Amino acid sequence: MKRIGLKEAGENLGVMMKGKHTVIEKWPFRLKLRPGQPGAQKEFDRCMREGISGKERYVEWKKIHHDTV
Repeated sequence: MKRIGLKEAGENLGVMMKGKHTVIEKWPFRLKLRPGQPGAQKEFDRCMREGISGKERYVEWKKIHHDTV
């Protein structure tokens, strides 16, 4: 996010990243189960089949309220 200037791009559009997600978790496709846990292999196989890497991240935005003078 820092490398591509996501924060600055949002500010240029009048928005900023929300501190806490309210619509979806930050890493919705991250594997939840640990290796060896029941269902872990099935979870991993599903992600591979759907082409999900687990690195996908969602960012939620909110409008920046500017005070007018």
